[in-house]
Amino acid sequence: MRYFPLPFGADWRLSVVRNEKYVEYNVSTRQNDTTYAAGVYSNGYTAEAGIPTAQVTHDPWRGVQYGALLRGGGASSRVTAGYALTALEGRVRVLNNVGVAVQGDLTAPYTQSEAGGSVSQALTPQASVRLGASARLFTFPAQGQAQGSVDLNPALDLNPAPGVNVSVAHFERQAVGSAPVGDLNYGDYRETSASAAYRLSAPLGSPEFGVAMLRSSLTRSWTGETTALRGDVLLRAGDLPSLLGPSIGYQWGKTPESGRWLLSLTFAPR
Repeated sequence: MRYFPLPFGADWRLSVVRNEKYVEYNVSTRQNDTTYAAGVYSNGYTAEAGIPTAQVTHDPWRGVQYGALLRGGGASSRVTAGYALTALEGRVRVLNNVGVAVQGDLTAPYTQSEAGGSVSQALTPQASVRLGASARLFTFPAQGQAQGSVDLNPALDLNPAPGVNVSVAHFERQAVGSAPVGDLNYGDYRETSASAAYRLSAPLGSPEFGVAMLRSSLTRSWTGETTALRGDVLLRAGDLPSLLGPSIGYQWGKTPESGRWLLSLTFAPR
């Protein structure tokens, strides 16, 4: 269960995820362009333990940015400050940050410059295309290292019938250079995904509790050499602000032994 919406006035989310040898559990909220989060977070499915984390990040779409991330378990911690501005009526965002990252005996002051945006175009009333792109540069003066990377994210959205949505997307990242801090190392990555959803015109059952949406997704990580297939049944339940329901899937890995079932509670906008 990731980011379960709690029934409070503010947007609070709870996550509880069982991995092979440990359990993730954390709570987060976002208020006034600021994210607050604390708990134990993912360290990979087969790790011995999760990563204890506390985070405060103020990152509005434009304006002053600042944040602090404190983590245990050998992961890096950091503080950052910077500024973001926008162009082309808010479609493009340019971010410049300075920060200090600490991981074990390593202390790495760094700079981050990033620009990104997206465009969309309707092809027909039932079809549209999207393209997101971003480029970033990290420099680490004390270590004499730098890394640049570029992301491209094309997508196609189809609405062939009332209540039906089909989406196909691809993500591609190419990076050059190196970074001394693990979670600031944006390496090459490639992934393709497809999903289909059917939202019923009225919940199957009763208006207060019934099946409201069926959804399926297929994701292929070309970099990680994994393929995951999921099926979701989403319910409308009383006054809950989101649809929720069980998700059952399977992930195929590099070898038959690395395959695993994916069982979770999933959500969608009501």
